[in-house]
Amino acid sequence: MNTKSELCVYDFCPLQVSISKSTLAASLRQATIAETQPSHSASASQFFTSDALYSTCDRCDGCNGHKNDMQTAYFRKVDCDSVLNSIETITLSNGVKLPILGIGTSHSGGYSHTALVFALKHCKYRLIDTAKRYGCEVLLPQAIKESNVEREEIFLTTKLWPKDYGYESTKEALKGSLCRLNTDYIDLFLMHWPEVPAQCSSEKKKLLEDTWRALEVMYDEGLCRAIGVSNYDVSDLCEMFESSSIKPHVNQIEFHPYQNPKSLRNFCDENGIAVQGYCPLGKGKILTEKPIVEIADQVQKSPAQVLIRWAIQNNVSTIPKSTKIHRVFENSNVFDFCLSENQMNVLNNLHDGRRYVDPSSIQKRIDSQLPDGYKLQQSITH
Repeated sequence: MNTKSELCVYDFCPLQVSISKSTLAASLRQATIAETQPSHSASASQFFTSDALYSTCDRCDGCNGHKNDMQTAYFRKVDCDSVLNSIETITLSNGVKLPILGIGTSHSGGYSHTALVFALKHCKYRLIDTAKRYGCEVLLPQAIKESNVEREEIFLTTKLWPKDYGYESTKEALKGSLCRLNTDYIDLFLMHWPEVPAQCSSEKKKLLEDTWRALEVMYDEGLCRAIGVSNYDVSDLCEMFESSSIKPHVNQIEFHPYQNPKSLRNFCDENGIAVQGYCPLGKGKILTEKPIVEIADQVQKSPAQVLIRWAIQNNVSTIPKSTKIHRVFENSNVFDFCLSENQMNVLNNLHDGRRYVDPSSIQKRIDSQLPDGYKLQQSITH
């Protein structure tokens, strides 16, 4: 990983911690290669030292194997659903409850420790969406700890990057995510894209099948409470059904009024697959669209709140992302109003196919040599 060595000072509220970009990048690389995990120390300063931050996870034997306590995993499933009864959820086909609103941590726009702690502690967010590719899995345990929210109260989603596809490599990748996230189970584990590295293109179908089979096995073992896919269209799902024993519980897609694939949503509904939407604000680029602004004026809410509310009323779990505390709060304040049938119809009919995450660029990203978390060294904030 090519890094710069200049010193950055982050406001690690309520403590002040200094950390260099090179140290952070080196530690992230170390975590990726050695599959190591933050120390369980209570000290924030220890959390940001290289040795403490990436010491061996106490749930692993040198990270060569992960504890597989089936009885514990079973009772965790029961406990988690009991806790989530107090917030608005969607019930998945296997009975697991998925919060209707969560917070994203994608590396696009940066990662904010303070915003995540605030979201959990003050805004009642209980769904955190992350991915190995984002590079911030290893940073989440400290945010959860500082929020004083119990792990069982949180619905934690992470994703498998295509470079890790394959039966055994998928299992190893999950072990790595479990270590970095300091947990012994994932609430929802997703295949990030229905694509594979170019060098494996001739075996794409088999590689995708083997990967999903690994997810099914890990689900049966209790390491994942639910499994799913991301960015799959109808043809991808149909091909998947030919060899799968378990249908995905979730399909996470780009979802906002201008990217509202009704045929895909209907197909998912017919097959018991919950739709979850990322990029609900169109990366901020649709907040000034006239129909959205007009409805926001009518209900005396912000355009962002209208867009999030629209997704919720479409029974789509949504994961807006912001590094600004006031935006995080604004995005959560969407349960005290409803959009009318007419307002919903206006928004439902805006679909024009526009995307803010370009699927045609994904293959290049998969085949690139950029490491996981490559954007963090410039975008992490506290």
